[in-house]
Amino acid sequence: MAMMRWCGLMVLGIWVLAACSGRPLPRMDALFSTEQPISVREVWRHPQCGTAAQDAKITLFAGREAMLRWAAARSLPVVQDAGRLPMSGAYALIELGRKATAGHALAISAAGGQRGSTLLLRGTFFTPGADAAATETAPCVLVNLPPDRFETVRLYDQAGELRAMALQITPAP
Repeated sequence: MAMMRWCGLMVLGIWVLAACSGRPLPRMDALFSTEQPISVREVWRHPQCGTAAQDAKITLFAGREAMLRWAAARSLPVVQDAGRLPMSGAYALIELGRKATAGHALAISAAGGQRGSTLLLRGTFFTPGADAAATETAPCVLVNLPPDRFETVRLYDQAGELRAMALQITPAP
């Protein structure tokens, strides 16, 4: 019991010192994380992906061919760029959602993480200014994932908020 109290006081002390440093405090779950660093690669982006959803969405594909069949069924121009896409690894198509104005964008960090069977992606979400043109857009980004097997993919924004999650590989049409 005394050891637990001592450990709790140490964590609290570190937290207080971090607060005094002027840097943002780490999230509590990150202190006890077993996250392994992984690398992902953004390989294609487009301003109009035709989604009907309003919010961010992740669609997972086991491989390149499954993703290309799905993209062809939706008439996405990624099919025209197929020769430049990596042959190995899984893919995640991250759709930002349907937006009423131009200027919305998403950038996925190459530095991801893996906790058990969950792949963690980090993205920066960009929003336009108040004077943005009233043009409907639905931006998306295609990310090449490591060949490791995972059950869940989570996308966090620059504030650490969960923006989208996928639980399974999408079957090809």
